[in-house]
Amino acid sequence: MTTINDIGDLVRILREQPEWAEALRGVLLSRDLLELPEKFAEFVKLVSANFETVNRRLEQLESDVGELKDDVGGIRSDIHRIEGKVDNGLGPMYEMKVEKNIYSYAGQQLGIRSTRVLLGILNGRAPELAYLDEQATENGVITWEQNDDL
Repeated sequence: MTTINDIGDLVRILREQPEWAEALRGVLLSRDLLELPEKFAEFVKLVSANFETVNRRLEQLESDVGELKDDVGGIRSDIHRIEGKVDNGLGPMYEMKVEKNIYSYAGQQLGIRSTRVLLGILNGRAPELAYLDEQATENGVITWEQNDDL
């Protein structure tokens, strides 16, 4: 039989005989403390699963934000394009502006520095450009490619 005279003897015996240490642990520690390692392992599993869910949702959110950024960029482009059209005066006012300056626009399109009106305004409207550009092409004033560009 082993004699225990001090705490050092007890520690030595518990190291030499692990079954004694286990029996003593059950006496000294509460059931809650004994179950703590198992409960902690379950907690770690649960937290890990939750983090995986959060990470998946975060990745989806990042993807959605990326799509929204692309959409906003497209919307901004559309707004700039619409602003440009509004600035140019869509509708009847724009049509009147084009009609008034059609010869200048045609000259710019064809690379002609200065243009002049050969035919005047007829009843408040410019003559049909289609007729003029075909006539100019047939007379060799502009090429068919320039006619197509116009």
